[in-house]
Amino acid sequence: MAPRSLTLALLALGATLAAHPAAAQEQAQAAQAFLDSLRPEQRAKAALTLDDPARLDWKYVPAERKGLYLRDMDPTQREKAAALLRAGLSDEGLRKVEGIRRLEGLLQAMERDTTGRRDPGKYAYAVFGTPSPKGTWCWRLEGHHLEVIVTLVDGHVVGLTPSFMGASPAKVPANPHEPDLAGAELMGDEDRLGRELAQSLDAEQAGLGHLPGKAPADILSGQSRKAGRLEPAGISLAQLRPAQKAIFWKLVALHAERFRGDLARPVLDGLRALPEEKLHFAHIGGTKPGEGRYYRIQAPELLIEVDNTQNGANHIHAVWRDLRGDFGGDALRRHLGQDHGAR
Repeated sequence: MAPRSLTLALLALGATLAAHPAAAQEQAQAAQAFLDSLRPEQRAKAALTLDDPARLDWKYVPAERKGLYLRDMDPTQREKAAALLRAGLSDEGLRKVEGIRRLEGLLQAMERDTTGRRDPGKYAYAVFGTPSPKGTWCWRLEGHHLEVIVTLVDGHVVGLTPSFMGASPAKVPANPHEPDLAGAELMGDEDRLGRELAQSLDAEQAGLGHLPGKAPADILSGQSRKAGRLEPAGISLAQLRPAQKAIFWKLVALHAERFRGDLARPVLDGLRALPEEKLHFAHIGGTKPGEGRYYRIQAPELLIEVDNTQNGANHIHAVWRDLRGDFGGDALRRHLGQDHGAR
């Protein structure tokens, strides 16, 4: 069998998955119900055209964003927004989204912020295009440390990326504001398993998998609209022992399985179909708590980066990029070119 790239990239070439119609229908219904619950002035903020430049202007830092903020919705509207999120994410993905917002509230209290820079209600929902089970459109939830974006073309989900989640504090200290959060590590598995895999490399493997130098201050792909492959690639999956390979796949699953199962499984199946020498792991920095550290996983169409260096290595950023299919990739570009004359 010829090597296959990510299933999402195959979708961009015209392949389809039986699971996608159900996902498309549920998300279209939820998105339309959300938009229908809004007042005209709210809808003007939340409903944007598919070619709006804001669709590609993603960011995970505190900033003003296009869309309708949660803080500007009433309880019924917030529930409709939550239903849209539930139509795309897994239970674990939903838990992390809520955890990210809760940490933002904790930062607001810890920093005594009154400027609005920290605000758990400052997470914006936006729908680009017209929701339809067989249509071409996109929806997004974005805020500090969070990017959830799903792109659909002709009723098929063709993009789940950029996908970003972060946590600060990565491990919550004892505090009077949210005492029950003390010791919580929202992104603890992403951090722990990455260190575990790096620590498991023997001397020969470490020569490939451990890259020299200080861990970078942030993910290297940043907030770029188009991510590229990073070099050196590191150690290939083919050069890992079985127990190490198991950790590798757990790390990949942590990102894909933020989404509902019928969206996550094809991504993982597509990756597992690749020759093992096409998948790589690289680590930079320390391997102990408190030491700045960074790792990445790469495949021909995939880049995962996890960085924990800021605030004394207690501030984690984790991103998943599809090097071909971010924001819907070729499938959406081809659709816009054919149907709308875009170039």
